[in-house]
Amino acid sequence: MKLRAARPARDTDDIATLLAILSIGTVEEVEQVFEHIFPGELPPERAYQLVDAILVAGLPAVPTRPERAEFG
Repeated sequence: MKLRAARPARDTDDIATLLAILSIGTVEEVEQVFEHIFPGELPPERAYQLVDAILVAGLPAVPTRPERAEFG
């Protein structure tokens, strides 16, 4: 969904974090995941531009996983 929107001012950090969490380091891997979620589609051109910029800059560190919440 973030790649589909690919809003530079709003989605760049989220996309970078998701790429890091999923250990995605190439545009081809991005396309594979995107097509798995949205069969027959490719990301919009602006998503390629964002992903290229993110990969050139380097992926961020994977954030630590929060503790499991206890309900009830």
